[in-house]
Amino acid sequence: MEIKVICGTNHFLIEEKLKHIKENSLGEVLRIEGSDISKDELSVSLSSFSMFEEKRIQIIDSFLIRIIDEEKTGDWDNLFTEIIPPGSPNSIFFVEKFEDEIELNLFLKKKIVTDLNCEIEVVNTPSGRGGSAKITDWIRSREKDLGLNLNNNQRMYMTYESNKDYSLLDNELKKLAIFSKGEAISDNDFTQLVSFSKNYKIFDLLDMFFANRVNEISKIINNLFSSGVKSNEIVALMNSEIHKVLQIKYLIIEKKSVQEISQITGIKSKYYFDKLFSTAKNIDLLRLIDTQNSLLQFDVKSKTQRFDQDLELELLLISK
Repeated sequence: MEIKVICGTNHFLIEEKLKHIKENSLGEVLRIEGSDISKDELSVSLSSFSMFEEKRIQIIDSFLIRIIDEEKTGDWDNLFTEIIPPGSPNSIFFVEKFEDEIELNLFLKKKIVTDLNCEIEVVNTPSGRGGSAKITDWIRSREKDLGLNLNNNQRMYMTYESNKDYSLLDNELKKLAIFSKGEAISDNDFTQLVSFSKNYKIFDLLDMFFANRVNEISKIINNLFSSGVKSNEIVALMNSEIHKVLQIKYLIIEKKSVQEISQITGIKSKYYFDKLFSTAKNIDLLRLIDTQNSLLQFDVKSKTQRFDQDLELELLLISK
């Protein structure tokens, strides 16, 4: 029996690979949610043969992570030697999706995974930064994946304004894909949607701030400083986003529906609105107000006094 693991952080490309498998298979394709299937159910499924095709292809989601989490129970001991029939023409694709490469790398080192002794395909967004030509080629390839249709000026803008950061680019391209629905994007809409690296990093900064992730706060803010973003600019962007989050928070308190909130705020981008709404729903109102007041005080002080603004802003954020 053919066994293969498909895993990674790029969920979209993983689904595209599975779509390709389904469209080009010469057998029956069955997709199973592995997070709640029993051992007996899995055994029956894997030992079954297709009644109409030469082989059966089974795509099993989130199963390996589950048995790693449950391995101490002993319920899954010797699993694969017991339930995978030798000499079967069938194929199994285990699919595992991760949010970051740290989780993925830990997964790949697990004994359960290495003992499978099978092909493992890792599907990730490239990490770090690339050269201009390499980045532009990568943007073109992602356009095909996402059904995007950018023009040369838009690609050039994304290449340089993203600081050639793959992760940042991928986030913006997915946002554009949601908005465009396969159509060409006007320069005006493009400019409004791609606020770009600063706003994305500010969202990251706010997420880490509200989660009290001190190390991540320092890393993000120092990356922003290294990219040439000034402390006043960071404060202005954070205040702008918190103002929008507060507006949504008050509307949630007033028990307005999601559709009503979207209409009142006038935010057209679904991606952008969902991000703001999620933050507003999960963060305490008093902390939002206190944070905004502290940032406003910092802004006033920065315009009336001389001090080490970068250091003081970092201290402000990690102390709140």
